[in-house]
Amino acid sequence: MKFSTTARSALMIATLGLSTQAAAFQSFDTTTGKPDAQECSYLADAGKNAFDANTGKLWACSTQGWVFFESQSAHKCLNASKAEQAKYPAWKKGRTYVGGNKVLFNNKVYRAKWWTRTGTPATSEAWTLDVKDVHPKTWNQNHQYNSGENVLFMGHVYEANHWSKGKLPPANVSQNNRSKEWRYVGPFECANN
Repeated sequence: MKFSTTARSALMIATLGLSTQAAAFQSFDTTTGKPDAQECSYLADAGKNAFDANTGKLWACSTQGWVFFESQSAHKCLNASKAEQAKYPAWKKGRTYVGGNKVLFNNKVYRAKWWTRTGTPATSEAWTLDVKDVHPKTWNQNHQYNSGENVLFMGHVYEANHWSKGKLPPANVSQNNRSKEWRYVGPFECANN
């Protein structure tokens, strides 16, 4: 089942606190300001997430196409923890970096996408904010969930009430009372640094 073109442009704004770590949910290119519509074309794509650390938007694939949740406090979550900062060398102007090199710049960890010697990590397309996996994981229709496991779906965290596979968490928080499989935990919040 493919979604209609007009449905792909739907936008929803909600207040969330997000972390750059959220970018690890899915690997989508958001350089055009939003993820590629083809990454959210089929029913199986529902629930995918993409975090754009530059704008603080958490994009989610709904049954109506990409929607986003706009963070009101993303700037607080973008800085690396002190422990993270200690792991990486500071970026140095004029130094050559190759793809995969990680550096610290303005309290943020950046990863070189390819060989580079010019531009700061914050302004050059050769760099991307480095992110990690965070919990909860994005809901996946093929994954078996056990009671107590948390998932992220459409910008919200849900907990499995019992064993479940292929059962979507409610897309609308107000529908939560009708869900036997999932308990609403709350909006996704920034991980503590």
